[in-house]
Formats: sequence, C-alpha cells, structure tokens
Amino acid sequence: MAFIEREREADLAALLTPSELFEFEIRTSATARRLTHSLTAFDASEEEFRQLYSIWTPPFDESQLRRSVVVIPGERESSMQNLLDDSATVFSPEQVADLEQALRPRADFENATAARQLYEARVEVRGKNDAERAAEAKGDEAAAAAARLNPERGQQIWSELVENFGEDTLRSLRPVTGGKWLRTIMPAQPETGG
Repeated sequence: MAFIEREREADLAALLTPSELFEFEIRTSATARRLTHSLTAFDASEEEFRQLYSIWTPPFDESQLRRSVVVIPGERESSMQNLLDDSATVFSPEQVADLEQALRPRADFENATAARQLYEARVEVRGKNDAERAAEAKGDEAAAAAARLNPERGQQIWSELVENFGEDTLRSLRPVTGGKWLRTIMPAQPETGG
C-alpha cells in the first residue's frame, strides 16, 4: 500500500507544477483532512489554514497518522507545543491561544477517568436508542416508549459531559465518535443572525 502511495505521489509530482501539487494536496490529502478536523473549533480562514498546513505538514504526514493511535506518554504534548511555537511565528498570541484551545481537547482523552465517563455515557445512550429502534421495528410502540431515553436524563448526561469536556469539544467530537449517540442528547446550537 505504501508503495502504491509513493508511486501516486511521484506521478502527481511529474504531472503538476509545485504550486499545482500544493493546491491538489491541500484539498485532497489525508493530511489536509486531518488538519481540517483538528481545527474544527479554531474556525480558520482559508489563508490561516494554508499557513497552518505549510507549518504543520511534516508532523501530519500519513505515516504518522497511521501510528497516531499509539501515543508515547509526553510525545503528543511535546509535538503539539512545537507546532504551537511554530504557529506563533505566523499568528498573533491571541490566535495561538485560540488554536491551542481548539487542539487541547484531544489531550483530555489521555485521562482514563474522562475517557471512561465518555464511554459510559455512549453505552447508556446508544443502548437506549438501539432498544427503542428494535422495539419500533417490531411495531411495539409501548416497548419503544419504555426504552426511549428520558429527555431529562439525556440533558443530565450532556451537562455532565460539558462540565468535564466543554461544549465546543463535544460538538467537535460528534463527527469522530459515531456522532449519532451524541446528537440525540446535544441541544441545538442557537442560530446566529448575520
């Protein structure tokens, strides 16, 4: 698989100019997708994203993405600090602080207690949702109603998670955690006029 990827990269480099290759990669690469996902709460402009992509491309290369599931203690924190230091050469201190806030929630999952809380909430909510759907599929409305997650309990779970993780973190996690379960307890965001 790595051989095919290297061949693909070589073919693209031969066909495209360096600026065309950059434009292609910034829109289609796994690196760009990973960075886009990581910056959900930062709300980067296109120019800011381009600057961050240029700074962060080496640490976000695909080989590191494959092994990013296994984290050596302290390695993530050190790597993140280096990236933030590099970002400080381009962005204002306020922007770097916003960027750090957007990225730090990932570090929260190294805390086993926090991870357990999130897992237990997911099991409870998904269990209720699955039981309700199964009863509905059988046409048993009484069983579906009995299985349905109580809205007050859903709000309690959401509040507890917000207290420990922050609302922005939870909203940014929704797409990567099989978000349907989180969406069932997540209050709608107020619409902003504009």
